Amino acid sequence: MHQILSYIGLNWLGFIDRFSRLKRKFSRKNAILPPLLKERQMHPTKKPAEIDTLINCRWLLPIMPESQIYENFSLAVHQQRIVDVCSQSEAKGRYTPTTEYHLNDHLIMPGLVNCHLHAAMSLLRGYADDIPLENWLEKHIWPLEKRLVNSDFVRDGTRLAIAEMIKSGTTCFADMYFHP
Repeated sequence: MHQILSYIGLNWLGFIDRFSRLKRKFSRKNAILPPLLKERQMHPTKKPAEIDTLINCRWLLPIMPESQIYENFSLAVHQQRIVDVCSQSEAKGRYTPTTEYHLNDHLIMPGLVNCHLHAAMSLLRGYADDIPLENWLEKHIWPLEKRLVNSDFVRDGTRLAIAEMIKSGTTCFADMYFHP
């Protein structure tokens, strides 16, 4: 089974936003290119541009175009910004990275988003989970929460949930629980 890369060195929340904006800029209607790419296009014989990081992966799943998976692609990162997405062969000629990663069995994809979460309840995982919802809530969870839930419980449970989300590639979430 192939691993999913969650590249923590990048700010993934920024990654999603910046990658979305970058893809919009690359749309056919709006051909505005980032400065580094404009410079490369204007001077194609220029020596390779120096960048901070080049991530070479087996597969890259972009936001746009939809339903596409690119094989043997690279993600060029400079000053914590994605400056290019191109084939690995193109990247070798375009860039001289300070750091380079070769992830031959990895997929790079936008971060996952959890739109409904009760993060602190990660501490209650497995508690009476084999019964119908109404019974589970009214007779088990709500009485237990009444006894246990305070700001420390919520902080600790939320930290655990965040660590698990980072590990699995989730980059943002909408939490709905006590003690905001």
